[in-house]
Amino acid sequence: MSEERRRKRDWVDVVLKLLTPVLAGLLIAWAGFIGNMMLSNQESARLITELQISREQSESELRKDVFDQALEAFFLKKDDRSGTLNDLSKQLLRLELLALNFGDSLSLSPLFIEFKKDLDEARPVSGEEIDHYQSRKNKLKKRLVSLAKRVAGAQLSSLSQHGVTKEIEIPLYQYKELSKEEGGLSCTKILFEGRDFAWPDFKILSQLGKLDRNYQPVEEYQVSTNINAFMSSPDFTELVREKSKIELDGVARYLRINISNVNHSDLTAKLQIMLVKNDLNNPEVNESFTLDYFNFPMVDNTRLPENQRLAIILKDFHLDGDNPHLTITSVIFPSEYASLRDRPGMQEARKLLESALKNEDE
Repeated sequence: MSEERRRKRDWVDVVLKLLTPVLAGLLIAWAGFIGNMMLSNQESARLITELQISREQSESELRKDVFDQALEAFFLKKDDRSGTLNDLSKQLLRLELLALNFGDSLSLSPLFIEFKKDLDEARPVSGEEIDHYQSRKNKLKKRLVSLAKRVAGAQLSSLSQHGVTKEIEIPLYQYKELSKEEGGLSCTKILFEGRDFAWPDFKILSQLGKLDRNYQPVEEYQVSTNINAFMSSPDFTELVREKSKIELDGVARYLRINISNVNHSDLTAKLQIMLVKNDLNNPEVNESFTLDYFNFPMVDNTRLPENQRLAIILKDFHLDGDNPHLTITSVIFPSEYASLRDRPGMQEARKLLESALKNEDE
């Protein structure tokens, strides 16, 4: 029995002696395989990172070359300042390159305004038919406006994902009435000249039946003291607050707009904007400016407390149909989504840091 046990132990010893180097080899091979996989993954990650960096550098260099060449060509001096339509068409192509590639970083409004001025001053060359010339000129104007609306719309779409927007419709009732007069509406006729349209006040008064279809007080309220007394009432004030409220990140503000000098030919309007928090008579923002299609929200905006910005854009002029009006859109958004050229001030940077630390603690 003992002999049999001894033989079994000998076999076990032999098997262990044979398996030990095999198992050790397998373990070493497995460890090498795992190590190679890790190194391979790290090498792949490094290569991907280097390729991404190289790609970004190449794109940056390409964008820089495009920017330099387009901007240089755009500012080339010509003997004829207004240029021919062919020259202006090429200039517009360069402006399109700049706007679509760098509109989020540069203030391109001056270039749009200057190009529009050159286009307005352009005159037909000798031998060119006036009708054909005017048709081509109008196409360039439409192309310019379409480009501006495309850039502003893309920026607004991006900002609206992080902020809050409010679309405002301003009725151009004078346009419809004056168009019916003998001779039609003159291109030089300015709407709301000498009289502001107050939003949302006039809209609310019209909905309540206090103003007629021309936004004039009805007979009962034609005495100024009557209409002023009604507009000072708590009920009307509450309606104004409800209509004009814009809230972002728990901060509620109220937007009021006075619009005047609407130029239906140049497609511009004069705006006075007032942004308040609690006291409607103590505005946080009170600014006047001319609004056209060449206002771009990422660049053309107003700083607000709480690390926020306000921008107003002209969305469209609707002059056809029975309800002529213009549509403007306001957007309030966090400052970090504004143009990179507009660096935050020290106060904004401090609030950003405090907000980030607060979020980490939560």
